[in-house]
This record gives sequence, C-alpha cells and structure tokens, in this order.
Amino acid sequence: MDLDRLGSDVRRRMRKAQNIHREYGLTFSRALARKPLSSSERYQLNLNTTTRSIMHTLFEAGS
Repeated sequence: MDLDRLGSDVRRRMRKAQNIHREYGLTFSRALARKPLSSSERYQLNLNTTTRSIMHTLFEAGS
C-alpha cells in the first residue's frame, strides 16, 4: 500500500475522531476507537509517534 495515501487516510481518520471528540465530548481515544484503525493504519500511527518522539529527543539533546 502507498504510504503517502495511508498517511492521508490516517490523518483523515484522526480529524474525524477529533470532530467526534469535540461534538460528543468523548475522550479522544474513545472517539478514535468508534471506528477501529486497521493494522497498517495502527502501524503508521505508531511509526509517526515514534518518529516524533525520536526527533523531539534529538532536538532536546542538541539544545
């Protein structure tokens, strides 16, 4: 599967969950869980989170 397309699908799903979160006052993770992510979407989301964490750590170490 094309990772760019997968990334945009995940971002769209996240935006939808944020809207549900705002509209119904659900916690963000519960809103996201209303329509479960596929395993490849979960992998992409974990990869993005891990990458962000690594970049943050490197930035902190550099400053």
